[in-house]
Amino acid sequence: MNSSFNNYMKTNIKEIISGYPEVGQILRNNGIGCSECSMGTCPLGEIVNVHGLTVEQEKELLTSIGHVLFPGKQIEIPMKPAIKTAKENLCPPIRKLINEHELILKFLQYVPKVCELFIKKGLNEELALNCIDFIKAFADGYHHAKEEAVLFSFIQNSNGIIESFITEHEMGRAHVKNIVDGIEIKSISTIVQNFRSYAHLLNEHIKKEDTILFPWINRVLTVSEVGILFSRCSDIDIEYSSCEKKMIDFVHNLQSVQ
Repeated sequence: MNSSFNNYMKTNIKEIISGYPEVGQILRNNGIGCSECSMGTCPLGEIVNVHGLTVEQEKELLTSIGHVLFPGKQIEIPMKPAIKTAKENLCPPIRKLINEHELILKFLQYVPKVCELFIKKGLNEELALNCIDFIKAFADGYHHAKEEAVLFSFIQNSNGIIESFITEHEMGRAHVKNIVDGIEIKSISTIVQNFRSYAHLLNEHIKKEDTILFPWINRVLTVSEVGILFSRCSDIDIEYSSCEKKMIDFVHNLQSVQ
Protein backbone atom coordinates (compact mmCIF):
# COMPACT_ATOMS: atom_id res chain seq x y z
CA MET A 1 0.00 0.00 0.00
CA ASN A 2 2.85 2.39 0.81
CA SER A 3 4.24 1.99 -2.71
CA SER A 4 0.88 3.15 -4.07
CA PHE A 5 1.01 6.21 -1.81
CA ASN A 6 4.56 6.87 -3.00
CA ASN A 7 3.23 6.89 -6.57
CA TYR A 8 0.80 9.65 -5.58
CA MET A 9 3.69 11.57 -3.98
CA LYS A 10 5.21 11.75 -7.49
CA THR A 11 1.91 12.73 -9.18
CA ASN A 12 1.11 16.32 -10.23
CA ILE A 13 -1.21 17.90 -7.69
CA LYS A 14 -3.77 19.09 -10.25
CA GLU A 15 -4.20 15.51 -11.42
CA ILE A 16 -4.79 14.34 -7.85
CA ILE A 17 -7.25 17.14 -7.09
CA SER A 18 -9.10 16.45 -10.33
CA GLY A 19 -9.74 12.88 -9.23
CA TYR A 20 -10.08 13.64 -5.52
CA PRO A 21 -11.42 17.19 -4.96
CA GLU A 22 -11.37 16.62 -1.20
CA VAL A 23 -7.58 16.72 -1.36
CA GLY A 24 -7.76 20.33 -2.53
CA GLN A 25 -9.85 21.25 0.50
CA ILE A 26 -7.43 19.46 2.84
CA LEU A 27 -4.53 21.44 1.36
CA ARG A 28 -6.46 24.72 1.69
CA ASN A 29 -7.24 23.90 5.33
CA ASN A 30 -3.48 23.64 5.87
CA GLY A 31 -2.75 26.95 4.16
CA ILE A 32 -1.62 25.36 0.87
CA GLY A 33 -3.51 26.85 -2.08
CA CYS A 34 -2.62 24.36 -4.83
CA SER A 35 -6.16 24.24 -6.19
CA GLU A 36 -5.88 27.96 -7.02
CA CYS A 37 -2.38 27.67 -8.50
CA SER A 38 -2.19 28.68 -12.16
CA MET A 39 0.03 25.71 -13.01
CA GLY A 40 -0.48 22.74 -10.68
CA THR A 41 2.45 20.83 -12.14
CA CYS A 42 4.20 20.24 -8.81
CA PRO A 43 4.19 16.68 -7.44
CA LEU A 44 2.43 16.15 -4.10
CA GLY A 45 5.70 15.15 -2.42
CA GLU A 46 7.45 18.36 -3.43
CA ILE A 47 4.50 20.45 -2.30
CA VAL A 48 4.70 18.91 1.15
CA ASN A 49 8.46 19.49 1.22
CA VAL A 50 8.61 23.12 0.08
CA HIS A 51 5.93 24.38 2.48
CA GLY A 52 8.25 23.78 5.43
CA LEU A 53 5.74 21.90 7.57
CA THR A 54 6.78 20.49 10.92
CA VAL A 55 7.07 16.71 11.12
CA GLU A 56 3.78 16.60 13.03
CA GLN A 57 2.00 18.83 10.49
CA GLU A 58 3.34 16.76 7.60
CA LYS A 59 2.15 13.51 9.18
CA GLU A 60 -1.32 14.93 9.90
CA LEU A 61 -1.63 16.33 6.37
CA LEU A 62 -0.56 13.12 4.63
CA THR A 63 -2.75 11.01 6.91
CA SER A 64 -5.81 13.09 5.94
CA ILE A 65 -4.92 12.82 2.23
CA GLY A 66 -4.30 9.08 2.60
CA HIS A 67 -7.80 8.55 3.99
CA VAL A 68 -9.19 10.18 0.86
CA LEU A 69 -6.99 8.25 -1.56
CA PHE A 70 -7.39 4.90 0.22
CA PRO A 71 -10.75 5.02 2.08
CA GLY A 72 -11.25 2.34 4.71
CA LYS A 73 -7.72 0.95 4.35
CA GLN A 74 -4.69 1.02 6.60
CA ILE A 75 -1.94 3.17 5.16
CA GLU A 76 1.71 3.78 5.88
CA ILE A 77 2.59 7.44 5.62
CA PRO A 78 5.61 8.04 3.32
CA MET A 79 7.63 10.62 5.21
CA LYS A 80 11.16 11.86 4.67
CA PRO A 81 13.29 12.63 7.71
CA ALA A 82 13.91 16.33 7.83
CA ILE A 83 14.89 19.09 10.19
CA LYS A 84 12.39 21.88 9.91
CA THR A 85 12.16 25.16 11.76
CA ALA A 86 9.19 27.41 12.36
CA LYS A 87 11.13 30.54 11.42
CA GLU A 88 13.56 30.89 8.56
CA ASN A 89 16.91 32.62 8.90
CA LEU A 90 16.99 33.93 5.36
CA CYS A 91 20.33 34.69 3.77
CA PRO A 92 20.97 38.36 2.79
CA PRO A 93 20.41 38.02 -1.01
CA ILE A 94 17.06 36.28 -0.51
CA ARG A 95 16.08 38.82 2.14
CA LYS A 96 16.91 41.57 -0.40
CA LEU A 97 14.59 39.94 -2.96
CA ILE A 98 11.78 39.96 -0.39
CA ASN A 99 12.48 43.62 0.36
CA GLU A 100 12.14 44.34 -3.38
CA HIS A 101 8.76 42.61 -3.28
CA GLU A 102 7.60 45.25 -0.82
CA LEU A 103 8.10 48.01 -3.40
CA ILE A 104 6.37 45.95 -6.10
CA LEU A 105 3.43 45.26 -3.76
CA LYS A 106 3.17 48.95 -2.96
CA PHE A 107 3.00 49.70 -6.69
CA LEU A 108 0.30 47.05 -7.13
CA GLN A 109 -1.78 48.74 -4.42
CA TYR A 110 -2.04 51.79 -6.68
CA VAL A 111 -3.09 49.85 -9.79
CA PRO A 112 -6.84 49.97 -8.96
CA LYS A 113 -6.57 53.74 -8.44
CA VAL A 114 -4.79 54.16 -11.78
CA CYS A 115 -7.39 52.03 -13.56
CA GLU A 116 -10.28 54.01 -12.08
CA LEU A 117 -8.57 57.22 -13.17
CA PHE A 118 -8.36 55.96 -16.76
CA ILE A 119 -12.01 54.87 -16.72
CA LYS A 120 -13.33 58.16 -15.32
CA LYS A 121 -11.00 60.70 -16.97
CA GLY A 122 -9.66 58.90 -20.00
CA LEU A 123 -6.20 57.57 -20.77
CA ASN A 124 -3.27 59.38 -19.20
CA GLU A 125 -0.64 58.03 -21.57
CA GLU A 126 2.32 59.42 -19.63
CA LEU A 127 1.14 57.77 -16.41
CA ALA A 128 0.45 54.47 -18.17
CA LEU A 129 3.89 54.43 -19.76
CA ASN A 130 5.55 55.31 -16.46
CA CYS A 131 3.80 52.33 -14.86
CA ILE A 132 5.03 50.12 -17.68
CA ASP A 133 8.53 51.53 -17.18
CA PHE A 134 8.40 50.54 -13.52
CA ILE A 135 7.30 47.01 -14.38
CA LYS A 136 9.83 46.52 -17.17
CA ALA A 137 12.80 48.20 -15.49
CA PHE A 138 12.33 47.23 -11.85
CA ALA A 139 9.89 44.34 -11.40
CA ASP A 140 11.03 42.42 -14.49
CA GLY A 141 14.35 43.77 -15.76
CA TYR A 142 15.95 43.99 -12.31
CA HIS A 143 14.04 41.81 -9.84
CA HIS A 144 12.85 38.92 -12.02
CA ALA A 145 16.21 38.90 -13.77
CA LYS A 146 17.92 38.19 -10.43
CA GLU A 147 15.49 35.38 -9.75
CA GLU A 148 15.70 33.70 -13.14
CA ALA A 149 19.35 34.27 -14.04
CA VAL A 150 20.83 33.87 -10.56
CA LEU A 151 18.69 32.43 -7.76
CA PHE A 152 16.84 29.76 -9.74
CA SER A 153 20.07 28.55 -11.33
CA PHE A 154 21.05 26.93 -8.02
CA ILE A 155 18.06 24.56 -8.16
CA GLN A 156 18.82 21.87 -10.74
CA ASN A 157 15.83 19.56 -10.27
CA SER A 158 12.68 21.09 -8.82
CA ASN A 159 10.13 18.72 -10.41
CA GLY A 160 8.48 21.63 -12.19
CA ILE A 161 8.31 24.03 -9.23
CA ILE A 162 10.83 26.57 -10.54
CA GLU A 163 9.38 26.23 -14.04
CA SER A 164 5.91 27.11 -12.72
CA PHE A 165 7.21 30.37 -11.24
CA ILE A 166 9.02 31.27 -14.47
CA THR A 167 5.81 30.56 -16.38
CA GLU A 168 4.01 33.08 -14.16
CA HIS A 169 6.74 35.61 -14.99
CA GLU A 170 5.97 35.00 -18.67
CA MET A 171 2.25 35.42 -18.02
CA GLY A 172 3.01 38.79 -16.44
CA ARG A 173 5.07 39.81 -19.47
CA ALA A 174 2.15 38.88 -21.71
CA HIS A 175 -0.13 41.20 -19.73
CA VAL A 176 2.45 44.00 -20.03
CA LYS A 177 2.63 43.50 -23.80
CA ASN A 178 -1.16 43.72 -23.98
CA ILE A 179 -1.10 46.96 -22.00
CA VAL A 180 1.47 48.47 -24.35
CA ASP A 181 -0.64 47.38 -27.32
CA GLY A 182 -3.67 48.94 -25.63
CA ILE A 183 -1.83 52.23 -25.16
CA GLU A 184 -0.91 52.32 -28.84
CA ILE A 185 -4.53 51.91 -29.94
CA LYS A 186 -5.85 53.91 -26.96
CA SER A 187 -8.06 51.04 -25.78
CA ILE A 188 -8.84 51.78 -22.13
CA SER A 189 -10.66 48.47 -21.69
CA THR A 190 -7.57 46.53 -22.82
CA ILE A 191 -5.29 48.59 -20.60
CA VAL A 192 -7.48 48.29 -17.51
CA GLN A 193 -8.21 44.60 -17.96
CA ASN A 194 -4.54 43.70 -18.28
CA PHE A 195 -3.38 46.00 -15.49
CA ARG A 196 -5.89 44.34 -13.16
CA SER A 197 -4.91 40.85 -14.31
CA TYR A 198 -1.24 41.67 -13.86
CA ALA A 199 -1.82 43.00 -10.35
CA HIS A 200 -3.79 39.90 -9.33
CA LEU A 201 -1.17 37.56 -10.79
CA LEU A 202 1.77 39.33 -9.13
CA ASN A 203 0.09 39.61 -5.73
CA GLU A 204 -0.46 35.85 -5.61
CA HIS A 205 2.93 35.13 -7.16
CA ILE A 206 4.81 37.20 -4.57
CA LYS A 207 2.86 35.61 -1.72
CA LYS A 208 3.97 32.16 -2.89
CA GLU A 209 7.58 33.26 -3.30
CA ASP A 210 7.79 34.91 0.13
CA THR A 211 6.10 32.14 2.09
CA ILE A 212 6.98 28.99 0.13
CA LEU A 213 9.61 29.19 -2.60
CA PHE A 214 12.23 31.46 -1.04
CA PRO A 215 12.25 29.74 2.40
CA TRP A 216 12.59 26.38 0.62
CA ILE A 217 15.51 27.57 -1.54
CA ASN A 218 17.08 29.14 1.54
CA ARG A 219 17.03 25.74 3.26
CA VAL A 220 18.70 23.84 0.43
CA LEU A 221 21.48 26.31 -0.46
CA THR A 222 24.95 25.41 0.78
CA VAL A 223 27.17 27.95 2.50
CA SER A 224 29.35 28.27 -0.61
CA GLU A 225 26.28 28.72 -2.82
CA VAL A 226 25.02 31.52 -0.57
CA GLY A 227 28.37 33.25 -1.03
CA ILE A 228 28.18 32.96 -4.81
CA LEU A 229 24.54 34.11 -4.78
CA PHE A 230 25.46 37.13 -2.66
CA SER A 231 28.30 38.10 -5.01
CA ARG A 232 26.28 37.77 -8.21
CA CYS A 233 23.24 39.58 -6.81
CA SER A 234 25.45 42.36 -5.44
CA ASP A 235 26.89 42.96 -8.90
CA ILE A 236 23.36 43.33 -10.30
CA ASP A 237 22.32 45.57 -7.39
CA ILE A 238 25.23 47.92 -8.17
CA GLU A 239 24.35 47.97 -11.86
CA TYR A 240 20.70 48.85 -11.16
CA SER A 241 21.24 51.11 -8.11
CA SER A 242 20.18 54.32 -9.88
CA CYS A 243 17.17 52.55 -11.36
CA GLU A 244 16.06 51.35 -7.92
CA LYS A 245 16.21 54.86 -6.45
CA LYS A 246 14.24 56.26 -9.38
CA MET A 247 11.53 53.60 -9.04
CA ILE A 248 11.19 54.12 -5.28
CA ASP A 249 10.46 57.81 -5.97
CA PHE A 250 7.98 56.92 -8.72
CA VAL A 251 5.95 54.60 -6.48
CA HIS A 252 6.00 57.16 -3.67
CA ASN A 253 4.62 59.82 -6.03
CA LEU A 254 1.75 57.57 -7.18
CA GLN A 255 -0.13 58.36 -3.98
CA SER A 256 -0.66 61.93 -5.20
CA VAL A 257 -1.90 61.00 -8.69
CA GLN A 258 -5.41 62.29 -9.39
